[in-house]
Amino acid sequence: MEDYISIYFKLVRKGLTKTYRVNRFWTVSEMYEQLKPHIEQDFRIPEALIEIVETGQNNPGIFAEDSSALDPRDNAVLCAKFGSEMNVSFYVRNKTPVLSECDNCSEIMPTMTYFGCMHEYCYDCISIYRTSVNDMCPVCKW
Repeated sequence: MEDYISIYFKLVRKGLTKTYRVNRFWTVSEMYEQLKPHIEQDFRIPEALIEIVETGQNNPGIFAEDSSALDPRDNAVLCAKFGSEMNVSFYVRNKTPVLSECDNCSEIMPTMTYFGCMHEYCYDCISIYRTSVNDMCPVCKW
């Protein structure tokens, strides 16, 4: 089994993704330290504000992107924490939420892209359009 594996990272609420080579025997703390410069460059988040969140967390009433971040001081070995196969991916987010205008209701708040386009919507608007019959962007119909 190879020590370094490719792990998928996605910027929360945006379509930007990146794959990094991660050593399965690093600790969570080492992963943070090794990847911070790359995340800062690729996702344009200052190193001091980077948070990494495990995807697939199922917390009722909370978007997965808003789940608890990994503790950058955690000394757990990655393959022990996430399994030897390391079948895991992560969200990357800024500790300080970036506010922007919802393309539907024009409220200034944390927004996210949901459809295949680049239009951004607040949580309330996304939840309305996710349950609609069309499940498409109300602006561009993507």
